[in-house]
Amino acid sequence: MTNFCWLEQNGEDGRYQGGQVEEGEDVISALKREVLEETNVHIEIKKMSAIYSSISEPPKVILDFFSEYRGGDIKADNEILDVGWFSREEILASVESDIMKYRIRWLLENQNNIRHASYAKDPFRIISEVLFTEKTIATIALPTDSSGTQ
Repeated sequence: MTNFCWLEQNGEDGRYQGGQVEEGEDVISALKREVLEETNVHIEIKKMSAIYSSISEPPKVILDFFSEYRGGDIKADNEILDVGWFSREEILASVESDIMKYRIRWLLENQNNIRHASYAKDPFRIISEVLFTEKTIATIALPTDSSGTQ
């Protein structure tokens, strides 16, 4: 059975751990650094799962990725209430936020496609959603001019 690293953050309901890309850092390096800082776990990024755009204040863009455990003894930092390895059923049962339920169901059930969704909160509602399959991702390209350059 596959277990997933799951953490509960100190703070408001429905707000889950995230991070920022620091100057001079790419998104993959930032993700690895944030996971290590918050859980003491080393990961390998496998692929992107979803991109979410919140139109509510403050607007934000959220990127979800699949990753694999590569080492480290899991433990919570001072911003985390609890962290551990859980089954998909345990994770879904523990989540109260509609936004997080939506995101987690996608992560757990759709590992071959990438989704973009725009949403509003209070109340949570999906504004638009686009699904990218491997075939559609492969066909997305920058437009070329008449000389064939991008």
